[in-house]
Amino acid sequence: SFYPGDDLGSIYTPLFTNFKVWAPTASKVSLLIYDDVRAVKYSEHDMKLNDDGTWSYKVFGDLKKALYMYRVCVNGMMNEVVDPYAKAVTVNGTRGAVVNMDLTNPEGWNQDRHSPVLESPLDAVIYEAHIRDISVDAGSGIRNKGLFLGLTEPGTLGPDGVKTGIDHLVELGVTHVHFLPLQDFATVDESVTAEDKARLGDGISGNSDWGRTYNWGYDPLNFNAPEGSYSSNPYDPYVRIYELKKMIQTLHRAGLKVIMDVVYNHTYKSWDSNFNLLVPG
Repeated sequence: SFYPGDDLGSIYTPLFTNFKVWAPTASKVSLLIYDDVRAVKYSEHDMKLNDDGTWSYKVFGDLKKALYMYRVCVNGMMNEVVDPYAKAVTVNGTRGAVVNMDLTNPEGWNQDRHSPVLESPLDAVIYEAHIRDISVDAGSGIRNKGLFLGLTEPGTLGPDGVKTGIDHLVELGVTHVHFLPLQDFATVDESVTAEDKARLGDGISGNSDWGRTYNWGYDPLNFNAPEGSYSSNPYDPYVRIYELKKMIQTLHRAGLKVIMDVVYNHTYKSWDSNFNLLVPG
């Protein structure tokens, strides 16, 4: 069976938040709401099983900063699971976060449009890029190296005045930028600060401690939330969404379309992925 609806996850309003998760083989599902950023104290709420295999619960009040998890009893096991449909997560993806999406919008986001539709798919000129690699080099001339914001900086120059970052993409004449996975992935420690990265090295040589945490992102942990190591503050669930939107908006304004690489047949350690803990098999 499957659930065809589009209302899974935490659906926020200022007055209440609806939580819904699909777990047809579970015998019990509880919603855990954490009341502080350390995610230590929580309240537990028994969710209601619906005829379509979903479990739901409505929490009244403004939960725009709340963290949450699901506690699932399935096959005689009790698992705590990050919501696979969470739009935002905490550092290293260990908790889901409720978000008021309006608060993640850069100015003008609701008017954002990509450049005109091409007359034919054959007219597409696609450039594949990695968020970190395209700006992290010491000579890139980009301030926000390795971050979403690195592609929001105009006028950046490398050695001998070569254009870098977004200006380089425009100069190439491409129509689309295809980004390697920018969803939350597992093997980069998001708690490593910018100061730590500077101390450990940029990882390009492959022999620094920071370098061993480098990844292209094909080990997804939370498919519907942006990766925190590409944000300026991975501890704030709102920041990674805002900065990703800002990057996309900037690329659109430069006449570039954006493709996100999402690989649903990849999971990280699939046996204990959020999907398998929630609905085994």
